[in-house]
Amino acid sequence: MGCCLRAAAYNLVALFRAACGEAKVADIRLFLMLYLACTAALAQDGLMRLKASDVLAKEATPMAAVTPEGAPVGYVKTVSGIAFVVTQGKPVRANIGSPVMQGSVLKTGPDSSLGVTFKDSTVMSFGPETELKVDEYLYAPVEGKLRFGSQLTRGTLNYVSGVIAKLKPDGVTITTPTGMIGVRGTQFVAKVNPPEVPQ
Repeated sequence: MGCCLRAAAYNLVALFRAACGEAKVADIRLFLMLYLACTAALAQDGLMRLKASDVLAKEATPMAAVTPEGAPVGYVKTVSGIAFVVTQGKPVRANIGSPVMQGSVLKTGPDSSLGVTFKDSTVMSFGPETELKVDEYLYAPVEGKLRFGSQLTRGTLNYVSGVIAKLKPDGVTITTPTGMIGVRGTQFVAKVNPPEVPQ
């Protein structure tokens, strides 16, 4: 870059010498020297700014990305009585708007009910003394990644299909102690009786 600027300066000096004579060549040379110095300084400053912006962009990229494990997959929409959302072993009293994460366990107490709406508009409603774990939830329809797996260990569940079941029915499974429920319709009710206590 510096060689190109010097070559251009020499060409300009030659043109001015031919047009104006030797009298003004010294002034022209001084002007060109100052011009080249300023241009080089600006170019160096621009290069430093570009490098700094690249560093900031690289540092900001991981912060801007949100991992699926760190984002809620649904929210509590209705609650009656005593219910809990247990995430990473920490039980939190369920309220309207409480977030549900992948891996969360949803529990209702006696005479209680709970309703959860997931990101794909799947609706799950739980009756008294029900427990369900959200094992896996993947909702990326543009990339074709659709998966909803859960475990119903006890109680009653009223399930209303969302986008995942409509686009990929075999992507939704609900495991119970006695088997697995595959979603083939838009709504169903499942009931799991508590295990019998040996006499």
